[in-house]
Amino acid sequence: MTQRERFLSILMAAAFVIVGGYTAISTQIIRPMQERHTRIDRLTKVRDDLLRQARHLQTARANWQERTGRTLSADWREAQRVFYDDLHALGRAAGLTDLRLNPRQPRVERKGDRVDFSELTVAIDARGTLAQLTDFLQRFYRRPYYARIDSLRLIPAPEHLQQAQPRPAASRTPPRNNRRPGERAPASGGGGASPARSADDSDLVLTVTLELTTLVLPQVATAPSKPLDPNVLHDEQALALADPGRLASTPADYDRIPEVNIFKLYREPPPVVVTPDPPPPVARAPDTPKPPPGPPPIPWGEFVLIGTRSLDGEAVVDVRDPRAASGPATPYVLNAEIHDGTIVLIHPIGMVVRVWNADGSGTDWVYKLGKPFSAREVLDPELHPELYHEVQIALAPPAPPPTVDR
Repeated sequence: MTQRERFLSILMAAAFVIVGGYTAISTQIIRPMQERHTRIDRLTKVRDDLLRQARHLQTARANWQERTGRTLSADWREAQRVFYDDLHALGRAAGLTDLRLNPRQPRVERKGDRVDFSELTVAIDARGTLAQLTDFLQRFYRRPYYARIDSLRLIPAPEHLQQAQPRPAASRTPPRNNRRPGERAPASGGGGASPARSADDSDLVLTVTLELTTLVLPQVATAPSKPLDPNVLHDEQALALADPGRLASTPADYDRIPEVNIFKLYREPPPVVVTPDPPPPVARAPDTPKPPPGPPPIPWGEFVLIGTRSLDGEAVVDVRDPRAASGPATPYVLNAEIHDGTIVLIHPIGMVVRVWNADGSGTDWVYKLGKPFSAREVLDPELHPELYHEVQIALAPPAPPPTVDR
């Protein structure tokens, strides 16, 4: 065998060894490792999906339990009884009269996403003023259970409708003038006296027809919940804690509804009284001019502490004057007079002002950064320990100079 043949044989043997080694390593090490990484990635994705579903289910379970807590009862018959009794109590509390409540047949969903959801409707016929009806609706919308108004119809009571009927037209022939000079002309409308009517329509009685509905949610085995306790409906403090209310406006806005009552009776205008010309004015001495009014009081309660800073080594507070909101803030330094006292401490969170009382004692007030002066607080060593300690240090008398023994 020549040297070249030996060299080629060695190269072929080395190639076989390399190919066989790579095949063995790929089969025994690399491929299993790749499969293991692929399986780990797949299982990690499955785990993330399961965790996401678990969080979603936990949130959905909590939301469902919260919503089911606004259901009067798991049984729609018991919920209808509680709903009926509560509406009757609300009507009596609001002052409605001739209350007639008629429970309707419940509507139970049998398909879709609202299976076994029950809507309980009660029709109400009553009489009352507009203020009483407004009070009733406010009370109803403040209830902690699901509340909805399906229909509302208001008409004046029959006795007011008869009172508001138009009068017969007056005769086109003017009446004969038999009045003596100075005698007052009769009211318009044929000269007859108009019926006595109240000058205020707030007592106008209305006939009210309502349809009110509540919702009963079913119980779910995977999310057990507790319905609303009926005793809460009779506890005003518990009602305030259970549900803050769902009113679209403030109670003061609803209290103004009767002031613009649209149910008003037609009233004849008052008669026109012709008064004689007033006598000519009598000359009189000119009145002593009144002194000009003093400056308006400073609205200290609306001033706002907007910043604390150091200016040339001296602590400064910046106060925003509401009367000049677009102008620059007013700086105050230590021992400056402000509000009703004197600044005794300037701190990064605000300032402390001492107010001297009539008996000579002082009261320290804390003015916090970003809040109006009306929100100030009395300096309390328990609530403001750091400020209290610094005030004690700032107001402590200076130490006497050291004595030198000779």
